[in-house]
Amino acid sequence: TLKAGALKVGTLKAGTMKAGTLRVGTLKAGTLRVGTLKAGTLKAGTLRVGTLKAGTLRVGTLKAGTMKAGTLRVGTLKAGTLRVGTLKAGTLKAGTLRVGTLKAGTLRVGTLKAGTMKAGTLRVGTLKAGTLRVGTLKAGTLKAGTLKMGTLKAGALKVGTLKAGTMKAGTLRVGTLKAGTLRVGTLKAGTLKAGTLKMGTL
Repeated sequence: TLKAGALKVGTLKAGTMKAGTLRVGTLKAGTLRVGTLKAGTLKAGTLRVGTLKAGTLRVGTLKAGTMKAGTLRVGTLKAGTLRVGTLKAGTLKAGTLRVGTLKAGTLRVGTLKAGTMKAGTLRVGTLKAGTLRVGTLKAGTLKAGTLKMGTLKAGALKVGTLKAGTMKAGTLRVGTLKAGTLRVGTLKAGTLKAGTLKMGTL
């Protein structure tokens, strides 16, 4: 057990923590604070935590290649637990982030750059109202088959602007849409191509 303020690390240099170095059962709020994680600092299986309470883990910047496949696995994330300022291209590789349940307001991302999220990177079973919010989708950000959802509840998906060529054929497939579920601010010419939007019931 680590009490509040017990472990503070300013900078972790490349190769500092090897596999199996740090194992903690429970982390209380504000226990672990790290300023910068350099490439290769956290190797697969290095950090294992049983339970993360709200505000326990805060990371300022994740550089390309910092988190390798299988590095971070969490069963349940409480509201406000994981906050990331910027995701650079290639930062999250396929299978890197696996989460069982996402509560309202759990995952917040400021900007998604082109090519940041590859096919199969983000898979979620159920999205509750207000869980996923994206400000701007740039051209080529969402590739075919990237976003697949079984059920969308009211207010679950909100998109501000769709630029030309952003959504390709077969990108968005939804079985049932309830009243007020899908809201789009502006559709520019050529944004929705033939066969792009398929819905079972409106």
